[in-house]
Amino acid sequence: MKTFYNVIEYLTGALFNIIFIVLAVIAISFVGTRAYAYGIDMFRKDLNVPFEEFTIEIPEGDVPGRADAMAIGRILEEAGLTKNAMIFYVESRLNGTHNKFRPGIYEFTTHMSNGDIMDIIQSARFAPASYTRITIREGLNLRQIGELCQSMGLFTVEEWLEACAEYDRMFFFLEPVRWRPNFLEGYLFPNTYHLPENPTPRDLIDMMLQEFQRVFDYEMEERAEELGLTIDQVIIKASIIEKEIRVPAERAICSAIIYNRLRQGRRLEMCSTVLYALDTPRDRLTFADLEVDSLYNTYRNPGLPVGPICSPGRAAIVAALHPADTNYIFMVLKDEQTGAHFFSNNYDEHLEAQRQYNQPFAPGRGGI
Repeated sequence: MKTFYNVIEYLTGALFNIIFIVLAVIAISFVGTRAYAYGIDMFRKDLNVPFEEFTIEIPEGDVPGRADAMAIGRILEEAGLTKNAMIFYVESRLNGTHNKFRPGIYEFTTHMSNGDIMDIIQSARFAPASYTRITIREGLNLRQIGELCQSMGLFTVEEWLEACAEYDRMFFFLEPVRWRPNFLEGYLFPNTYHLPENPTPRDLIDMMLQEFQRVFDYEMEERAEELGLTIDQVIIKASIIEKEIRVPAERAICSAIIYNRLRQGRRLEMCSTVLYALDTPRDRLTFADLEVDSLYNTYRNPGLPVGPICSPGRAAIVAALHPADTNYIFMVLKDEQTGAHFFSNNYDEHLEAQRQYNQPFAPGRGGI
């Protein structure tokens, strides 16, 4: 009997050791995979590569409906989107995505990591055999996106706006703002998309929200928390920057002006927000326009407008998260052709600039 118990004790101990070893291997593999992917991503992000966009076709592999990971790696390496095809392949094996890639036509940029690229090749942003390419530029609002779709014969503005109002898919960044009638405003990320044959408004909405979720990454969320801002507040600021600024170098300065005016308890007095409230195109605002009764009118109401006024691009979002180190609180459009502004922190200088450049109010151009 003693021998029997010894055998049981031995087997129990052996089983425990096996389970422990298996769990340890799984844990080490998981940590190693994450560390490897993080290291590769950081390596790519350190590269001083100019921003470029690429449209690349990923062919079907031996398995119907799936693309081969190694073949994808070679295509990306030839395009300069990954440093090494084998690294891409190994990383896809480690994170378990190697057998989930879908053939199609995709939009990539030079600033994407391998992980970003893998996410896209598995996503809904692929192009089927018959597709419609649509480019949503930065700065369009919901209605303008609908008008673009209508002009392309995809669906009507009314169908688009109805689908936006009734959209019910769960995205964490939308939940706090669903009380707004136009809660998708600002979150439909501008980019080029490939729509399936006979698309519905929801097809495009899904793609644009998925792209926003990809672009507004963890680093942006952390930065927003550092600033004490919600994602919605960041997007509201970014949308104003997008509409006010045409010169890239001025985005961070405009961002600083927004922060400085809010900090000092001043109204933002951004003409672009009034123009959004009026919802009618015009070259210049009048004093009567500034009295429009709307929560988007930053001439009448303190603080930020009630919501975003357009879909900002990544550069505007980055500017909203990283304002310039300046004490400017005024800006006046000084060049109609380039969109360049005159900035100041002195009211007398500001008034003189308005007279000099004949810009008392310039909607969408920074006529504070």
